[in-house]
Amino acid sequence: GYRPERILPRLIDTLYTIYALPEAGSGEYPSPALRKESAKRAMDLISWLVHLFDAANLLALEGEYTLAEKAYRHLAGRYATPELFNNLGVLYAARAMEFPVPQTDVYAYPFELDMNSPFRKVFRTRGDLPPEEAFQRQEWLEMAKAEFTEAARHSPDYAPARANLVCVLTLMSRPLQALEYVRDSLPDHCRSSAQVRLAEGIAHALTGNRSASDIFRRLERTEGLAGFARHNRRVLQGQPVTRNSDADCPVSEPAAPPAREPIELHSLGDDLDYRFGIGV
Repeated sequence: GYRPERILPRLIDTLYTIYALPEAGSGEYPSPALRKESAKRAMDLISWLVHLFDAANLLALEGEYTLAEKAYRHLAGRYATPELFNNLGVLYAARAMEFPVPQTDVYAYPFELDMNSPFRKVFRTRGDLPPEEAFQRQEWLEMAKAEFTEAARHSPDYAPARANLVCVLTLMSRPLQALEYVRDSLPDHCRSSAQVRLAEGIAHALTGNRSASDIFRRLERTEGLAGFARHNRRVLQGQPVTRNSDADCPVSEPAAPPAREPIELHSLGDDLDYRFGIGV
């Protein structure tokens, strides 16, 4: 794309010439030099914020959730955008998944970090949680839910936050509430998105609805989510799932885990889209 910092000075000169504004400025209009300096400061700030956003994304990829959260919070304090609230929610969901619950976490959830790159991780369940870990998990999930809700409030048509909220409600063992949210609260284009459909399929699976298998099977033809859908259909059918079951949906081996698996990056053509699956 073009470099606005190179264009703005010439644009300011052109505007002052066209409208015959005084070079020395006046009480109503500042001088061109002052305008250029103000534009330069604004562009420098924007450049710094963009670099901070990129750094936050990389920190999230490396599992440095606390540092990533601080960066996102700083950005949100200046510019409250749905993307920032969505990404904060994804971080909190990831923290919650450090305390897995077998019933819900056996599935791979298509949480999406909004920065156009794949961010996939699958966590292995470890049996019933001790009470303190169950409390910690619930706290992180509540925080994630609040951020996704805020993102949707800022932009009701913002599909990633909507899909992520369906995932979180399901992870909170509220699949019926998740399905009600899809049915009653989502705009049509969000309801039909592949991420929402996959999350909806998991909620159906947890309620024993047979439509879950059909949803997963149809999504196996969807680029970027095929591995998640195959994994979830196998879980639903009681089939064994291993690391090599789906190349694009990594699953940990049944050995004792570290809390987080290493992150794998996958390129989707020229654009990148960060997603991570959470499950077995």
